[in-house]
Amino acid sequence: MSEKARKTFVEGELTEGKLKKLQRELGDIINPNP
Repeated sequence: MSEKARKTFVEGELTEGKLKKLQRELGDIINPNP
């Protein structure tokens, strides 16, 4: 894997993780767990 491709892949993974975390936080606001 080229350096550029690896960097893009890692950034994509980080972004996906942040999105999942945000979705979970938003879900807690919209639909709080008891």
